[in-house]
Amino acid sequence: MRLPPFALSAAVGVFAFGLATSAQEKPSPKAPGATPRDTTAEIEPSKPRLTPRQERGVRLLQSAEAEAADLQPDMQAYVLWQVSHGYQKIAPRKSDALLSQAFASTLSIDKDRANCFGPEYGVRDWLQTGILEGLLKRSPEQVEHLLPKTDERVQQSLKGELFRGYIQKKRFNRAKEMLDRLADDEFYPYYQASDLMQALPESHQEARVTIFNQALTNFQQYNKISTPYEDDFGTMVTRFWHELPPDVVLDAVDALLKQTNEHEEEERQGGIPGDRIWMQTLEGNTYFSSVHQFRLFQMLPILERLDPGRAEDLLRDTPGVKSALDQYPQGMESVPPLSFETPEGKKEEGPGVMNLGPDPGNRLEQQQWADSFRLFNRLSEEAVNDPQKALADALAEPQVSPDGHHPRANALQTVAERTAARDPQVAKAALAELRKQLDGVKPIMLAGALLNAVEIYLKIGDQDSAAATLQEALKWVEKIYGTDADHDSPNLAFKGNWPSVNLWGLCMQLAAKVSLDLPEQIIGEISDPEIVAFERVSYASSLLGAPRDPTRVVECHKDGRGFESIM
Repeated sequence: MRLPPFALSAAVGVFAFGLATSAQEKPSPKAPGATPRDTTAEIEPSKPRLTPRQERGVRLLQSAEAEAADLQPDMQAYVLWQVSHGYQKIAPRKSDALLSQAFASTLSIDKDRANCFGPEYGVRDWLQTGILEGLLKRSPEQVEHLLPKTDERVQQSLKGELFRGYIQKKRFNRAKEMLDRLADDEFYPYYQASDLMQALPESHQEARVTIFNQALTNFQQYNKISTPYEDDFGTMVTRFWHELPPDVVLDAVDALLKQTNEHEEEERQGGIPGDRIWMQTLEGNTYFSSVHQFRLFQMLPILERLDPGRAEDLLRDTPGVKSALDQYPQGMESVPPLSFETPEGKKEEGPGVMNLGPDPGNRLEQQQWADSFRLFNRLSEEAVNDPQKALADALAEPQVSPDGHHPRANALQTVAERTAARDPQVAKAALAELRKQLDGVKPIMLAGALLNAVEIYLKIGDQDSAAATLQEALKWVEKIYGTDADHDSPNLAFKGNWPSVNLWGLCMQLAAKVSLDLPEQIIGEISDPEIVAFERVSYASSLLGAPRDPTRVVECHKDGRGFESIM
């Protein structure tokens, strides 16, 4: 499922208080003791001269790059990857060169080294995926050149990103070439085909029809997956039928209904109960007694336009679809998209269908997800129009839900984020109330919430509260590091994924905005030299204005304790 952009921070991220879910490769970095060359000379001429803060950041990155030569391949690759991130705004060519070096280092990592992601995805895979994703932003061709050196699982995870990279750069021919290579693949990427059709200029209508026909042919010949999902061929039909020849659309509708009927007949003959389908939108949950009912819900509004008589017959023969069509008369087209405003005031939209597939059966959990999304949208709108009401409504939420989540804390955090620019006093009041709700919250989430509060305090210009809250967060990060480095049962994940390492990184980014001396003070109190190297890079990136990308944090211990999220 592709969630809207707010989902990680508002629903499943670490700050959500418990609600889960072609270049030549270069050799290893300089030998120990070598003097780093002056990277400032590699800054593009069009860029302005570096400020004293930026010059300090460059010196830190140069030092980290030189020190990486003495690290083991996994740590070396990780540090070089992070150093490259620091350079991405001021020296993109330097950034790309470091990514190539980091990738070369990953080739020396044991393929079988696990990282608590499961047996099929180890440290090497995670590093290669992240490094190549960074390189994709500017050089899809180089990524396509390097992909054959990775394992199949990395290639599979990056092919979609590579495809989107070509689309973003309007390299439509290259994207189409990738799609053509998958024309006879059992797992044809319908969502990628849809993205390309959407991106093509209006003058390329013939190309759109060609892509759709390729997807239809593949579906007719190979598709054995009857269970619907958000980006399947059915979604492709509902998304583009207006723009396609009617006979092509009717062929697609026939193919979908035929596949569903054949699959359900096989299930009946085998005595297998059919799937009950669940569709979750902001307006609530809708259930279908079978895949066939759901496909009719999708296709009947299209047939009503193109073949009304057949649509009437199908609806008469399947009365269970009528209630869903009463709520959504145009089927999927009637599902309103999620519309929301980011903390920076930018209007964005997300897909209206948040979950689609077999009914998981846990109605309580389904309802909690729906309630979480609805609350986020409502409070986001209220924070714009009536900040005081948004604060009052947040305080009216229960402190702890029966399953251990923290609705009030989530709501207060949303209000603080959304009012920081418009009504700083309401934001400060929401943060003050939030601080009272943190008893019993897991330490990782508690530290994350405090750091989020630091960022909001900085936005509203309250440096004193920001500094005090940061110091409180640091105490919790120290405790989390104690769990990660527990002598009897240490965190078995790669150190770059440790929660403490990434929380310290967030601390460094924020500390640089509080005081230039504070990051060095924090670094001086970290006892682990490898983590010190990581955090110097985080500090440098902050000085250079490099945005921080979300990363995966993992905790897994031999005694069974575990945690995984995005931070």
